[in-house]
Amino acid sequence: MSEWFCILLIAALGDIDAFEVQAPQPRVVAVYDQPAVLGCVFPPSLDSGAPLEEGLVVTWQRVEDSRVVHSFYYGTDQLARQSGEYHNRTGLFHSQLPGGNASLRLESVGPGDQGRYLCSVNNMKGTGKAEVQLKYAAFYTEPHLTVQAQHSYMTFLYETDGYPEPEVRWLDPHGHNLTHNISVTQSSRAPGLLLSLRTQLVMQAGGAVNFTFSLRNQVLEQVMERSLSYESSSRIDDDCPRDRSTLLMLFIPAGGLVIFLIFLYLRHKRTWKATSKSQNMTKITGRKQTCDKNTGPLKSRTSNCDSDVSPPSPVHEI
Repeated sequence: MSEWFCILLIAALGDIDAFEVQAPQPRVVAVYDQPAVLGCVFPPSLDSGAPLEEGLVVTWQRVEDSRVVHSFYYGTDQLARQSGEYHNRTGLFHSQLPGGNASLRLESVGPGDQGRYLCSVNNMKGTGKAEVQLKYAAFYTEPHLTVQAQHSYMTFLYETDGYPEPEVRWLDPHGHNLTHNISVTQSSRAPGLLLSLRTQLVMQAGGAVNFTFSLRNQVLEQVMERSLSYESSSRIDDDCPRDRSTLLMLFIPAGGLVIFLIFLYLRHKRTWKATSKSQNMTKITGRKQTCDKNTGPLKSRTSNCDSDVSPPSPVHEI
């Protein structure tokens, strides 16, 4: 009798040791705008394809504060105990529960969902737990380049959205990291879910510019490198004084020529007026002499000369 008891005890202990809840992927990365699946498997108490056992209990919780993310028992989801921030965002794969799949599907993942999750399973064969670490990330978009020229400096600006804050470098042809500025703010495209990155490099104008912009999102192992070759010239600013002098040298002779032409025009106009006046006076004098020498009748002289002389105003006697 004692021998059979020992055999049964060893078998029972063997079954207990055999029940183990596991997380196929202890670390899961949730990608922006995609659901995340937190894996959890356990040894089923029934054969594959058998109906779900009534004693199965599956619970997902946050390790940090024991918040209930999802709960399942009595053959159905028990959402009354679920924490409010996970309402309508979680679900189990019910058809796969009899086969030992207790994985959790999490929708609309954001930075606030990052942390440690605990999967607890209890059935007729035993009890077990497994932990999953969840991280959130978003692939950075194609960076948009803006080049600005300001006096003797050139500004190169790259803008992109993603998550989390990446590692950014501006490299010269020798691989040395150049001094640059970075600002990270909440993206207007998806506040709370994406970051807006602005990074700029300011260089003195003149000569050729060759550098490489490098961005690395370590969580998603995303690497973007963009090479840029740009040839700027400082002659625009340096030649400004010479350009002004050249223009001034052109304007002075041109202005003198204009003044000279105006002088000639006014002189010619004054001479023309004087000549016209002299001719008119000569004509009038000639006509007067003709009238004085005329020996014809008075009536004839009057008719010939009065046309050039205005009649006297009538005088009224009082």
